[in-house]
Amino acid sequence: MEYSYYRDLKHNYLVVERDSKDEKENGGTYQQKILESGRVEGLLPCNIRNINGKKYFYYEINTMQSVKDRFLSHGMKYDQLKKLFLDMKNMMESLSEFLLGEEGVVFNIDNIFSDLSKDDYKFMYYPFAGEKGSFAELTEQLLEMVDPEDAKANEVIYSLCDHAQTKGAITIAAIDTYFKDDEEVIEHIPEKEIRVDYFVDDDIDEDDFEEKETNLEKSNKKLGGRVQILMSLLFFGLIAGVMYIRMTYILTNIENILSIGVMGVSAVTGVISLITGVRDFSGKKEKRTTKVTAQLEDEDYFEDEADYGYYESKDPYKTPIRVTGNTTEKKKELSETTVLNIEDEFDNNITLYSRNLSKTIRIELDKLPLTIGKMEECVDRVLEDSSISRIHCRFVSDEGRLALIDLNSTNGTYRNGLKLKAQEKTYIDSGDEIRIGRICFDCR
Repeated sequence: MEYSYYRDLKHNYLVVERDSKDEKENGGTYQQKILESGRVEGLLPCNIRNINGKKYFYYEINTMQSVKDRFLSHGMKYDQLKKLFLDMKNMMESLSEFLLGEEGVVFNIDNIFSDLSKDDYKFMYYPFAGEKGSFAELTEQLLEMVDPEDAKANEVIYSLCDHAQTKGAITIAAIDTYFKDDEEVIEHIPEKEIRVDYFVDDDIDEDDFEEKETNLEKSNKKLGGRVQILMSLLFFGLIAGVMYIRMTYILTNIENILSIGVMGVSAVTGVISLITGVRDFSGKKEKRTTKVTAQLEDEDYFEDEADYGYYESKDPYKTPIRVTGNTTEKKKELSETTVLNIEDEFDNNITLYSRNLSKTIRIELDKLPLTIGKMEECVDRVLEDSSISRIHCRFVSDEGRLALIDLNSTNGTYRNGLKLKAQEKTYIDSGDEIRIGRICFDCR
């Protein structure tokens, strides 16, 4: 399947040419109608155009980047790999609703696109049998794209490679097997209660153990103290009222007993409220036990079950720091000679120098491939300018020569005033002028 890239004023397209005669032989009318309708979730939007007796499939990619272009500089992490296959699963389920299978889905890292603004993936559907990449080929390609330092991602992609070789086709059950929900994979670690005792010693400065409180907590405590003092005054007022009644009126025996009881209870409650209110208002602290619920993340903190329990809390800021080092000079050992990779170390003696900015930007082209854009996690060199796309262009080595590729950028890439075609290699020499977005560079 041959395809090219085309850009008009507002859209980027991946264009596939299809001969009408071959279409009559292979059918695919129903698949084309479903594809054009845009009702299948996860497929690239497509419109079919008839030009000079030939049929062209225009897949709208706009600001999307292929999986290969996105992860060439920085490998795929496990979460990104999982997202890719879960989006693939949703797409397959959506196809099945229209009685369509995986036949026609192009499993190739050049034809699976990532929407950088939404962080989801779109798949290319070409409704003619025999012209698509297989799932086995896709897993082998992703094996090269996965971050070698991500052990979990490598383990999963190796398992998928084995699955694809033995069973030969992608299945939704396979994705469910290798990409379970994180809640099912991660073991739930029981929560343990850790009690920390804070003691106040008369021989030790209380500031060393003073618990930091927020302004809100202090305000709430003072407010509670004021309420307690006010309550105590009300109780004392009640006692004064009962005494005034006893002195003014003649009471029966039952009324005398009740009045005495009321005064006694009010006196005790008022004293307690007064003491509590004064203590809270003044902020006086007392020895107390604070319970802290902690999630134990590593079982190595405790040797066995008997070690779970109370531990002595130490102030880390009071612990002296010891710096140790080996000052003995050692004889330098000669390291083994490594073979240079021409893709990594490319001696072309060409450097880019910006000339229309207030501060000169210098980009060395000694290590290739080198991707330029403003999305830090996807490029090798970040240019923070509004005219630069997230993944804008890439410098590569092609048979010993320096080449430049525009990666479907919005504002384009230019060499000596001529706009480069998307995804097409253009050779660069010393003395050329390169414009990336609105930033001009001289090649020296």
